[in-house]
Amino acid sequence: MLEKEVHNAGNVWRHHFPRHHLVAACGISLALTLLLSVLPDSVVAYRTPELVPEELIQPALPAAIETTATPEAAPPPPAQLDPWLHLTVRKGDTLSSLLQKAGLSLDDIHLIANSGQDAKQLTSLDLGDQLDLLIKDGKVEQLKLTRSKLESVAVVRNGDAYQAEHLVRAPEIRHGYASGVIDSSLFVAGQKAGLNDRMTLKLADIFAYDIDFLLDIQPGDSFAVMYEEYYLDGERVGEGNILAAEFTNQGKTYRAVQYKSSDGTTAFYSPEGEVLRKQFLRTPVDFAKITSYFSLSRKHPILHKIRAHKGIDYGAPRGTPIRAAGDGKVVFAGIKNGYGNVVMIQHGAAYTTLYGHMDKISVKNGAKVGQGQMIGTVGSTGLATGPHLHYEFHVNGSAVNPLANKNVAIAEPLSKAEKARFSNSTNALLGEMKQLASAKQQKAQQLAMNTNEEPRANPIQ
Repeated sequence: MLEKEVHNAGNVWRHHFPRHHLVAACGISLALTLLLSVLPDSVVAYRTPELVPEELIQPALPAAIETTATPEAAPPPPAQLDPWLHLTVRKGDTLSSLLQKAGLSLDDIHLIANSGQDAKQLTSLDLGDQLDLLIKDGKVEQLKLTRSKLESVAVVRNGDAYQAEHLVRAPEIRHGYASGVIDSSLFVAGQKAGLNDRMTLKLADIFAYDIDFLLDIQPGDSFAVMYEEYYLDGERVGEGNILAAEFTNQGKTYRAVQYKSSDGTTAFYSPEGEVLRKQFLRTPVDFAKITSYFSLSRKHPILHKIRAHKGIDYGAPRGTPIRAAGDGKVVFAGIKNGYGNVVMIQHGAAYTTLYGHMDKISVKNGAKVGQGQMIGTVGSTGLATGPHLHYEFHVNGSAVNPLANKNVAIAEPLSKAEKARFSNSTNALLGEMKQLASAKQQKAQQLAMNTNEEPRANPIQ
């Protein structure tokens, strides 16, 4: 029985473990034995470097082989802290309020504001101006007001006093050119041509005596302008004066050139030498909307009575600047019945202009004003349903329709000698303007050829 059991066991072993399996098992056992025999040296080679002898980590190389050590990367330098305090002028800011926020005492603020003739510019801050302060021990060591890349005011501490200096850099002046066709508005066309709003207003001011930019502008009107461009260190930093311009309105073309006479007076003239400035502006508010015309039988919107409307109403946002229509003297500035805040200006012996419903008055009674000078802002004081300017034009004491006012140039004509000088200057400007226009047209044609588009006509012919 026992022999049978042993015999069966041998059969079972042979049945479940064939001979080639046993050979493989013996091979694996032999490999593990060899691996264990070399394991200690391998473990030592991968220990932490500071615990391993150098000769184990980096074996000695033959003398013929040179090794080059790789230097470690230098740590980055510590960030430099800006010692200056930078402030940007926001709405409502003054020099005093900004310096108080910076921690200065009222005595120091007074010393800075009175640190010289140039320091007076610090008291008239504009939105966006940059004010930089270098403060040490609670006192300003240096202050710099940057109005532009060309102009700044610097204040430096000298002991217990301050000294101000007005700094102006002279730019390189080049001549730029822009032209466009009006589709919807002059401002939109100006932006498409590359002009900012300030330059577009300058263009409108030049022709404001001949063109009513509120009523006369139509789609298809065109303009062209040559102006100064300022460059500093090769970078364009701004624009200057308009040198020559033209405007085509309803098929009629008006041209203007800037001319500085031998006595230093600068004005815009037609190419024939006629001064463009007239005695009165066509409108005292730029690009406002007429909400009510001159009428002797208008029904008052508040009183609901038939009452003569002796002027023109220009609807505009509250705060819009109002300009003097002409040179003159302020004969009234204050509150006047239903007109609310009013300014009245006398222009010579025959003419008077009235500006009503103003929000703020910027001139005083008896003051002399120049044409185009800001005298106040649009409001709704007095009997008014909304913000607008009520503008009246009086001739010898009687109100007349301001839109019917056709006034002539008031400047003296150029003398014969001055006329020759004017012609030389004007011909040079107009010649250069034509060259710039031609270059722009060629560039537009080349671009159209590259893009298979039809070039747009250039208003300059």
